[in-house]
Amino acid sequence: MVITVKDVRHYLFLNNRFSDAINLIHPWSKNSMYHSLMYGILMVVKAVLTFEPQDLQIGMMAAKDALKTCGNF
Repeated sequence: MVITVKDVRHYLFLNNRFSDAINLIHPWSKNSMYHSLMYGILMVVKAVLTFEPQDLQIGMMAAKDALKTCGNF
């Protein structure tokens, strides 16, 4: 059985290891439409769950960056 990066991402996300999933996705978030969208989603989910002003700001910026990245493709 071959384990892919996609499998690891889903495992980390579904097992409530947000920080590990974020750290895995973030390096590609500026160059890959899919990584950018997933990073944006994770940051928005974190913001909604915590309601911390800093997390809300980061979530909004990540969503804007994801739209900008997707617009490049």
